[in-house]
Amino acid sequence: MDATAPYLDFWPRIQKSLASADIETAWFHCTYTLTPHAAYPTQFEEAVEALRYIVEDLGRSPSQILLAGDSAGANLCLAVLSHLTHPSDGVPDVEASEHRDIDAREVMTEWSRAYPNGWPSNNYIEAAEASEGWWNNTQVQQILVLAGGDEALLDPIKAWVNRFKVSGYRI
Repeated sequence: MDATAPYLDFWPRIQKSLASADIETAWFHCTYTLTPHAAYPTQFEEAVEALRYIVEDLGRSPSQILLAGDSAGANLCLAVLSHLTHPSDGVPDVEASEHRDIDAREVMTEWSRAYPNGWPSNNYIEAAEASEGWWNNTQVQQILVLAGGDEALLDPIKAWVNRFKVSGYRI
């Protein structure tokens, strides 16, 4: 998530709310290299490495981990989930509308072109393109998807949710 005041205030409020319900939490906020400084699969590899660090180095059980992200970060969460069930070659395994968004069309077009770095589209780059069966046996207990009504990518998010639901998961 962006390092802006609303996001930086959001997670501590969630943590306080959980603490008031006697739910102890720890937070690991990771960053990834932005385009144009790096392109796919760099960010995907960094996200997998962050999860590997939490599981293997910090010793956290996968059942204790919540993946969360906004926009491209959410797509990285889906790429990591895909990788857990369908390991991607070359990535280490882990044991365990222009008027609807704040970004200018030119910027979104450039980011969309730069991120794949010449790679053809795949289920790790565009989770919404994965078939319904791709999500069978995804290694999660629950998933929460949030999208604003003015989210530029609302239609593909809804399409992904519908595909994911077919696998029998509750969203």
